Amino acid sequence: MDTFLTFTIVGLVLGSVYAIAASGLVLTYNTSGIFNFAHGAQAMLGAFAYWQFRYGWGLPTPVALLLVLGVLGPLMGLALYVLIMRGMRNTAEVTKIVVTVSILLGMLSVSHWFWHPEQARTMTMFFGDQAKIDIFGVGIRYHELICIAVAVLIAIGLRVMFTRTRSGVAMRGVVDDPDLLRLNGHDPDRLAALSWMLGSTLAVLAGILVTPINGGTLEANMLTLLVIDAFAAAMFGRLRSIPRTFAGALFLGLAATYVLAYFPTAWTWTSNLRVSLPMIALFVVLIVLPQDRLRGAVTRTRERYHVPSVRKAVAWAVALVVIVYA
Repeated sequence: MDTFLTFTIVGLVLGSVYAIAASGLVLTYNTSGIFNFAHGAQAMLGAFAYWQFRYGWGLPTPVALLLVLGVLGPLMGLALYVLIMRGMRNTAEVTKIVVTVSILLGMLSVSHWFWHPEQARTMTMFFGDQAKIDIFGVGIRYHELICIAVAVLIAIGLRVMFTRTRSGVAMRGVVDDPDLLRLNGHDPDRLAALSWMLGSTLAVLAGILVTPINGGTLEANMLTLLVIDAFAAAMFGRLRSIPRTFAGALFLGLAATYVLAYFPTAWTWTSNLRVSLPMIALFVVLIVLPQDRLRGAVTRTRERYHVPSVRKAVAWAVALVVIVYA
């Protein structure tokens, strides 16, 4: 019984982090129609920035959290929307995918630029790794309680915002009919920018919370791939429903821990199965619910390609070479 309770708590904590990350994906998709493959990279940059403020420069934890969650996260989402995503509303789906994947790779390179991957960096849990309480005879750390509580509050808050508030209902209509929103006195660009700011902040929060749970070592590639787990959880809700996304995230977290707890240790492929569970779940969901097509799949594209002048082409070519060299 103790084993079951222990791994159940661990699974709930892991699922809560998936839920926070997936909520950010659902939020941005519902207001822009863009699935942000760079979501995990945003979480990774936020976690590294928190480490820099908290451990690199020695700032107090509340100050470091305020800077990362109150300043960096929202600014990163705002910059992404204003500079890139706003101009992609009527583009083809393949264009949106390529752009967001390119942003992911760019953010990964930026992290390697500022934080050399060969230097070890670790983060501890909030209030310390030994600060815990006993629930039914099983110790649970304060950091893990924070993960669960924050995930529940975010799920309830987003659900209430989307269904009970004027701004939340308007956010859901941004991707469907922005012109109708303008006729009703709303600014679709402002609402979409707000959702990207919130989504980016949720990604950063997930990156900060999940790192100590996964051992505390900051690793850019692993944090970036958090988007795979979040995508699988979000697909349980078809990128629309926050409650179903939350339930899917908890299912993935519990399934991953139960695999480690109850599968025979002689099975050498157990750890690989645990890592692959989100992708397996994603595949099953897409097969079981093929009729429920994603909203973006029926969006008509009005892309128009303009031939640049020779001067502009040369200038951008030089900029590309400089950026790639850097």
